[in-house]
Amino acid sequence: MSKRRCAAIAAAVAIAASVAPATATAAPALPGPLAGFADVIGIHSNPANKTAGCQVDWNSSATKTQSGTEVKNEITSGVSPARGDNGVTEVQLWGNSMTSMTWRTVVATDNEIANYKLVVKLPAGYAYNATIKASTDNWFGVDQLDNRKAPVKWTKAVGPEGLHQAWSDNGTTLTVTTVKGDLGALNRFVIEFTATSTATPPTSLTTTARSTGVLTKCGGNGSLGGL
Repeated sequence: MSKRRCAAIAAAVAIAASVAPATATAAPALPGPLAGFADVIGIHSNPANKTAGCQVDWNSSATKTQSGTEVKNEITSGVSPARGDNGVTEVQLWGNSMTSMTWRTVVATDNEIANYKLVVKLPAGYAYNATIKASTDNWFGVDQLDNRKAPVKWTKAVGPEGLHQAWSDNGTTLTVTTVKGDLGALNRFVIEFTATSTATPPTSLTTTARSTGVLTKCGGNGSLGGL
């Protein structure tokens, strides 16, 4: 193969990688007993996973933008197995309008997290109704994982009876903690937010979610939660 053809192929690959979604370009998780090593040294292939040592810090964001008559929904960052992580925090969204829409936050963890807290920040100017899926609701989806097709590994769903909710910032920030104080190993939960507004909407909206807490299976030099 000529040097010119090799260079052209390399350039095409670079362009494809630069426009691929975050989940497509994420590095795979380390296998087996090495899965928790990134937490130990505080280095992660996924920039949305800011966990350092024992301190969990998982982040996600999603945007809705309008250009002319076209409305685009995009998950811009998140924490999930396809991105190389040992848990899930992801903002999802749908709807073809800038005045009414649904945002959804999905959370799960491989390992127990003490003092767990989720903070979801929603766009201002909308009225929100938040619904936590029941513990008997089988739905959970992230990456290519979908409970409707095959069971996900996070088998212990937490419903509204297991979570505390507190709104702030004029009803645009929701803080969620667990009744028992920790989010247990293999726990999961889902919160959906329906949003409506009668005002003239902006052309760009962003919602963020952040999970924090302390891994309980943790050594003095950092997290051993993945071991």
